[in-house]
Amino acid sequence: MLEFPLWKKIWLWGLTLLAAAAAVPSLLVTSGVEISDESSLPQVNLGLDLAGGSHLLLEADPEDVAKANLENLEENVERELDNEDIEFGDMSRSAGELSFMLDSASDIDKARGALEQIMQGEGLTRAWDLSVVDTQRIVLTQTSGGASQEVDQTMETATEVVRKRIDELGTREPTIIRQGDTRIVVQVPGLEDPEAL
Repeated sequence: MLEFPLWKKIWLWGLTLLAAAAAVPSLLVTSGVEISDESSLPQVNLGLDLAGGSHLLLEADPEDVAKANLENLEENVERELDNEDIEFGDMSRSAGELSFMLDSASDIDKARGALEQIMQGEGLTRAWDLSVVDTQRIVLTQTSGGASQEVDQTMETATEVVRKRIDELGTREPTIIRQGDTRIVVQVPGLEDPEAL
């Protein structure tokens, strides 16, 4: 049998006792015993795989955005024409276009002026093109730049709504980012307060 000098035995037993003493706080926490000074304990941020978090991929449908945008356009056109006392009728939405008939052909220029701000959209991108058919029918068609701008604005709004809702739950370090033109990636670690759900 190997025989070690006494000083080595004492040194090894002292090292073992020191390691055991360092492990006591974590043993007390896992066994349910409360420690009064939790700030002295090390804080470890667990990843999604260890904390029981979620990874979601949300996707918008550009056709739904276009449909909602066309409905909003109809309301705005009706309001603007009513404000200018322009008589119109036969308003319809089909194939991504909004068309309506003016009661008087002499109101074409007045209607064009009233709708100019709606057609412009945001920034330098024109959102809608206006064309006149049969001297009295106005047809508004969304431009490709206007459509992509609407999808972009919708995605920005959706990202902010998701961020606010997740922040209300009290999660730590959620990751909410856009991926491409129509997707939002949401990574949420475990909740600090499960009662919030």
